[in-house]
This record gives sequence, structure tokens and C-alpha cells, in this order.
Amino acid sequence: MKEPANKHSGTIRWFDPQRRFGFVIPDLGKEDVFLYWRELRKAGISESDVKDGQRVEFTVKAPDKPGRCDWQVDYIKLLASKPAQNSSASSKDTAI
Repeated sequence: MKEPANKHSGTIRWFDPQRRFGFVIPDLGKEDVFLYWRELRKAGISESDVKDGQRVEFTVKAPDKPGRCDWQVDYIKLLASKPAQNSSASSKDTAI
């Protein structure tokens, strides 16, 4: 699938796999963007792969059902997450 032009970047605010929708916080702009499971499937992404706080690239379109939100994700691409920092040093017990 060819990636569309006019891509935006942002972060998954939250996504509920049972309810099959969520929202993206765009880096530029004030309004959250509605994310529906169909757009994930079109991009070959499973709902279980989407994590809150994950970085994404996306394009927007007018919503399928007007009135719910101003914008809806049309195309989405998950970006690599930063590896978790090693927290073993902070979790060591110190004996006195």
C-alpha cells in the first residue's frame, strides 16, 4: 500500500480493543483525532498491537459519522516505540 502524502505525527491517547476505537493526540493542532479499528485493519495492524502512548504517523479525513468528532484517522502507521529503560538499578533493595 502506498503511503499517502500530508502525513501528521502524534501519540495514541488511548485505544480500547474491546470497544474498537480510541483517539490520537496530534503533535500539531488542538483536537484529538478519532481512531476506528477499520483504519487499523486497512494498514494491516491488529487492535492488540496498539498501545497507549505509542507514536504514530497518520492522515485524516472527515468523520464517517458527523457530529462525533471533527477529524478521523484515514491512514495510520505505528512507529517503533522507544525501548524501556533498565529499571533494575532503581528496584534493588538496599540493606542497612
